[in-house]
Amino acid sequence: MPKSSLIKNALNKYRVAPFSSWILCLATGILIAAILAIDYVVPALSFLTIPLLVLPIFFIATLQHIILKNTSSRITVKSSFRGFGLYFRPGYQGCFGFFSALIKSIIVFFIVEMIISSIASYSFMTFSSQFTSQLDALYELFNDSSFSYEQFESLLHAENNLLFNFLVICVVPSYFSALTFFFYNISRRSILIYYHSFVKDMNMQFAKIVYFATIGGRRMKMLGDYMLLNWPIYVLMLSGFAGGSVLGYFWKNDLFYIFVTGLIGGTLLSTFFLPFYFANQEAFYEKYHELFMANTTKISEMMLKNIQNDIELSTLEKERLEQSLPKAPGENKEDDKKDPEGP
Repeated sequence: MPKSSLIKNALNKYRVAPFSSWILCLATGILIAAILAIDYVVPALSFLTIPLLVLPIFFIATLQHIILKNTSSRITVKSSFRGFGLYFRPGYQGCFGFFSALIKSIIVFFIVEMIISSIASYSFMTFSSQFTSQLDALYELFNDSSFSYEQFESLLHAENNLLFNFLVICVVPSYFSALTFFFYNISRRSILIYYHSFVKDMNMQFAKIVYFATIGGRRMKMLGDYMLLNWPIYVLMLSGFAGGSVLGYFWKNDLFYIFVTGLIGGTLLSTFFLPFYFANQEAFYEKYHELFMANTTKISEMMLKNIQNDIELSTLEKERLEQSLPKAPGENKEDDKKDPEGP
C-alpha cells in the first residue's frame, strides 16, 4: 500500500464517527491526566497508577474505538467496565508489554542522562567558577549519613539555583526521552489488540509469537509507516511536556513537580490528536493484516506439527520403555517352561 493510500485510509477511518471519537478521546485524556495528577498528593504514585489504571483506560479506549468504527454496538459504561476487566484476563494480559517497555525506557533514561550531564557539566564548569565547589559540597553532603532533605534543598538552590538548574537540564530531557520511548513501545504493541479483534479466543503468548514473526525483518519499514501517521502526537507531547515543565519550574521550583506538570501537560495536549491516532492505528494494522493472518496460519500449522511429532515420539518412547521393563511371571510362556537352574 502506497504511503498516500495509507494516510487516505486512516482519514476514512477517522470520518466514520468523528463526534463520538472526540468525546471518547477527550474523556480518556482528561481522566488519564487527573490520575497522573494524584502524584501531587502522593509523590511517585504513578509507578502504580500507570500500570493499574492508565494503561487499562488506554486499553478500553482502543477497544471502544474498534467497536465504534467497525460495529453498530453502542459504547456504554457497562462495556467500559467490561473492557477494564478484559485487560487483566489471559486473552489480553500483557498486550502492551509494560515491563519490557519500562526496562527499555529506564535504559534510555540513563543513556540520555549520561550524554547530557557530560556536556552540561563541562559547560557549567567553563562558565561558572562556583559550580565545582557546589558540586564538591553536594558530594560531601551525600557522604554525611546524617544529612537532611532541607540541607539538600538549600544546597540545590544556593548560588542562584546553580545545582538545581544543572539537574533540571540533565534530568528533565532524559525523563521526557524515556517517557516518549515508553509510549512508543506501548503504542506499537497495541497493534496486538487490533489483531486480537480478528482472531478470537487467542492466547496472548501465541499473539506475541505472531507479532514478532510479523515485524521480523520489517522493523524499519513498519517504523516508517507508523511515524508517517503518528508523528504529530509526539510533537504535541513534546510541546505539552515542555510547557508543563516550565510551569512547574516557576510554580513549585521542585524537580519532582516539574516531572508531574510536564507529564500532565504532555498528556493533555496529545489528547487532541487521539481521535486521529486511533484511526491511524487501525489503518496501520489493516496494512499488515494479511501478513498477520499468514503468520497465524504458518505458526499454527508448525505448532500442530510439533505436537503431532511429540505424540508420535511419546508413543515410540512408551513402546521402548515397555520392552525394557522386566517381564512378570507368566508373561512369556516359553521362558516359564525352562528350568531356572538350567539342564
